[in-house]
Amino acid sequence: MLSPNSPIYSNLSHATGKALLDLQRSTSKALKIQSTEFAISEGNSGDASYSARLSSLSDHRKVESDNLQNLISFGQMQDAGLEKAFSIIDRMGSIAGTASNSLISTSERSILNSEFESLKQHLTELQDTQFQGYNLFKPGVKSLSIVSGDQKITFEPASFDNLSGFSVSSESNASLSGAKILDELDTIVDKRANIGSVTNQILMSTDRLDSYFVAEQAHLARKERDYASTSIDLAKKSLHTKANTALLVQAQGINQSLIAKLL
Repeated sequence: MLSPNSPIYSNLSHATGKALLDLQRSTSKALKIQSTEFAISEGNSGDASYSARLSSLSDHRKVESDNLQNLISFGQMQDAGLEKAFSIIDRMGSIAGTASNSLISTSERSILNSEFESLKQHLTELQDTQFQGYNLFKPGVKSLSIVSGDQKITFEPASFDNLSGFSVSSESNASLSGAKILDELDTIVDKRANIGSVTNQILMSTDRLDSYFVAEQAHLARKERDYASTSIDLAKKSLHTKANTALLVQAQGINQSLIAKLL
């Protein structure tokens, strides 16, 4: 009778252990494998094409979502800048109203004009504000836009006048400046309303993209699990084959050993 310490048992243990290791390796690979690669390796061009298309579509949705987030940031910066511009121009309107009074002294007018010129400079600096290379407020520069689904969403530069041609150095100049300022305040209000409208379009597109993205990722994940399951089944079959082979080898070895002893 063969003892448990016989070399034949050691060989069988080694063969079985190797088969189990192969199964673990196959399982690990299956959990990490890309469905496209697996489908190609299995010669299933239809599944490979479908999986590649679905993966590409999901990647495209991610890029589109990132672009929409950039548009939202662009709009938020525009709105914050216009709010600041409104505050500056509103103050300039107050200065123009005071300066249009013919009874103020020359020194008072000089002080008012000096503040007015300083505020004009602030407006000019604000017009140069950029976001990722796109100017937020300067007229005539390129707009920022993307295509989401079948809709093109665009943020134009929210331009406003820096009032460089106006002053309050005299009563008449102050009156002209005051009238221009009132028009400019209305323009800024309209620009901010437009930003709100475009932002709502972006948010709607973002919600739609999120729904698409979740559905596509879930579908792709199911495909990945299907391929992983198939790979594991193949590994199990391989394990059974290798284990049976190992047992046959060991059985042959036992028979040969017995025959040798009998002889």
